[in-house]
Amino acid sequence: MARKDVEQFNLRLNLNNPNHLKIYRTFQDLNTDIHKSRNNFIIEALLRYINGISDEDLTFTGSKKKQEADRYVTKSEIAELETRITAKVMKEVAEMMGRAALGNQGMMINPMMMQSYMQMAQTTQQEAPKENETKDVSEEEDATLQEMSLMFAQGEFGKE
Repeated sequence: MARKDVEQFNLRLNLNNPNHLKIYRTFQDLNTDIHKSRNNFIIEALLRYINGISDEDLTFTGSKKKQEADRYVTKSEIAELETRITAKVMKEVAEMMGRAALGNQGMMINPMMMQSYMQMAQTTQQEAPKENETKDVSEEEDATLQEMSLMFAQGEFGKE
């Protein structure tokens, strides 16, 4: 009479396959002082493999959970994208203002001023907003852009 709390699986080894042959030879020479049976050896080997690999790479359920998790964008990812985009926009605006000042006023822009704007854009790009930070980063960037626009409108952009 079969027990209901036991499942049975068969293992078939092809001795022409080098990997299967290695398993067969290991079974034939198995140290029974350490492993009580081939069954216990197989269970221990499978458990070590299962514990060493993530569920998403091993099971259908884990794979589905990973796919579902990949569909959502987190707040920190959005904040990082916003910071990178803002830095690129600030850099482009500074370059456009510089080109316009050169074209409209016919004078050289102060290299120190342009360098400070470029450093500001790089600093903004490198600084990722912290999740617990209450200060709104976009307000600082808006103020900087307004200041640059005012300087350009007054014709002082590029002057010392």
